[in-house]
Amino acid sequence: MVELSYKQKLTKVKYWLTAAEYCQRKIDAYINETQELRSLAEKCTASYSHAHVSGGPYDRMGSAAIRMVEYE
Repeated sequence: MVELSYKQKLTKVKYWLTAAEYCQRKIDAYINETQELRSLAEKCTASYSHAHVSGGPYDRMGSAAIRMVEYE
C-alpha cells in the first residue's frame, strides 16, 4: 500500500469536505422546500359557494402534497 503525502491527504480531505458541504446544502434546500409546501398546503381552505369558478386543471394543493411526499 502506498503512503500518501501530506499534500495528497490535504487535497483528499478538502475534496470530501466540499462534497459534504454540497450535500448538506441540498438537504437544507429540500427541508426548506418541504416546509414551504407544508405551509402552502395548510393555508389552503375550502370555499363553499355557488358562484361559478373558472379554474384550470392545475391543483395547487395536490401538487404541493405530491412534492412534499417526494421530498420527505
